[in-house]
Amino acid sequence: MHDTLRARLILRSPSGDSVLDEGAEPASSETIRNARQLLIGLGFAVVAEDPSGISLEGDAERFKRLFGDPATTPLVVPDELAGVAAGVVIPRSPELFP
Repeated sequence: MHDTLRARLILRSPSGDSVLDEGAEPASSETIRNARQLLIGLGFAVVAEDPSGISLEGDAERFKRLFGDPATTPLVVPDELAGVAAGVVIPRSPELFP
């Protein structure tokens, strides 16, 4: 059985910046649709989506080949997703009991 990894793809705003930048507009429905299709084509499952990003899940080795190893390197947006994505992050698990 392969390990799976969950991540969040941060989408680009209509101006081309990250949707998380101050004052940025949310991603267009076309950007969301294109990003979803690209991720599925790259072998990932889309878990959730909204105008700020797409939550994805997939094989950890495939993820590492495309985005880098989250344990050792900064994550990068591969060329295949550069037109729709401004970044990728691994969500942190909530700390329920500090």
